[in-house]
Amino acid sequence: MEDQLRALYIFAKTAELGSFRATAKTLRLSPSVVSYQIAQLEKHYGVALLYRSTRKLSLTHDGEKAYANAQRMILAAEECFRELSGTENNSVGRISITLPASFSTGLLIPEIATFAKTYPRVMMEIFYSDEQQDIVTAGIDVAIRVGDMQDSNLKAKRLFDLPRKLVAAPKYLASQKKLTHPRGLANWNWVQFSETPRHRSLRNKNGQTCKLDCNSQITVHNASAMVQLLIEGCGVASPPLFLAADAIASGKLVELLPNWTVDSITVYAVWHANAPRESLVRKFIETVIGSRESA
Repeated sequence: MEDQLRALYIFAKTAELGSFRATAKTLRLSPSVVSYQIAQLEKHYGVALLYRSTRKLSLTHDGEKAYANAQRMILAAEECFRELSGTENNSVGRISITLPASFSTGLLIPEIATFAKTYPRVMMEIFYSDEQQDIVTAGIDVAIRVGDMQDSNLKAKRLFDLPRKLVAAPKYLASQKKLTHPRGLANWNWVQFSETPRHRSLRNKNGQTCKLDCNSQITVHNASAMVQLLIEGCGVASPPLFLAADAIASGKLVELLPNWTVDSITVYAVWHANAPRESLVRKFIETVIGSRESA
């Protein structure tokens, strides 16, 4: 019975994540062990649980029934463990989080530290990358993302907004005509961050709006590198203020058109739709929101 329960849990996780590799990474097993456990379960009961191809897994009819029952079993076990733990701060488990690379400079670090101190028995794995990974395939529990959300089967929660500043280096401004209106930026060279749209919307205090299409010689996949290229005089951009503030204060970058405001970037938390209400993912998101609201 013990071996079968373990195999059933591995099968349920594989059905959830959609691949042996993602399951193996999440459970810290080898893909061959995951495949073997499910094969043994199928052999023992004389059923096929998964249809396998080189790129995809799908549930059989028996697999769908087994997965539904396995989910109920796992939720019941989690509830039992929560009651045994006595308090929320005794939560035990593992959570993997991915954040934009630029956040490694400090943004959300205090909130992550607060979560780690609140739940000392939770193991955390944190990935900093500007590549928007498929969190299902990668076996990641929660992603912090910026910009417009795409339609998805994932859950999402708006966390906060990042103000932006329209900036360029003095050396680049010296080669351009004096700027008095956003329309003057039409022929300027933009340093484009790959995860943001190739247009900008600016508005002034009178409620006027100006939309711009950005001509870019350089597109970068790292927001911090974008700021460094701006400092070197490669063009104009509207990075988040937290990345450009030091350069603006030191005069390496100059804010343009201070009477016009660039639309902020929204930061979201994204997680799996079937994450339980009392899961570590939800607790992490609540920690981030609570810490920022009390700041």
